[in-house]
Amino acid sequence: MRRLDKEGVKTVSLTGGEPLLRVDFLKELLPRLKKKGFQVYLETNGTLKNNLLEILDFVDIISMDFKLPSSTGAGQFWKEHEEFLKKAAGKDVFVKAVVTKDTILSDIKKAVSIIKGVDSGIFFIIQPVTLKGRIQGIGLARIFLKEALSKLKNVRVMPQLHKILGVR
Repeated sequence: MRRLDKEGVKTVSLTGGEPLLRVDFLKELLPRLKKKGFQVYLETNGTLKNNLLEILDFVDIISMDFKLPSSTGAGQFWKEHEEFLKKAAGKDVFVKAVVTKDTILSDIKKAVSIIKGVDSGIFFIIQPVTLKGRIQGIGLARIFLKEALSKLKNVRVMPQLHKILGVR
């Protein structure tokens, strides 16, 4: 923590893997960071509501990723995402969804419905996947953007800049 003070850092970002899997560590760290005046930014997959509740008082900004079944090929997490978002909504929160050539419109509609059900003003970012430095599926992203804007107030398409810039 001394190094953060020395460098003049004001915000600490918790990301990489899933930070909420380390909730016991976060329960020790975050109160100390807040006591020193740091702003805490949490990037999460939005499925571990109970873990979030254990540290919510110490988090300022939450970036929640929707794991769309058609994009990830994994299972459905709609219920978990909805429950998580309801709890996170008291903070400064935004939602991201990575879209691929396999993403289907019904998944976007479901994500938009969940966001709207919590708060239509929650910022929603549609992120076309970037492979080998190239953004994929811009045409689909336009369709998804139009659908999302028909129900939400604040939607953007934003590329995965970290991949384009080669930053991990």
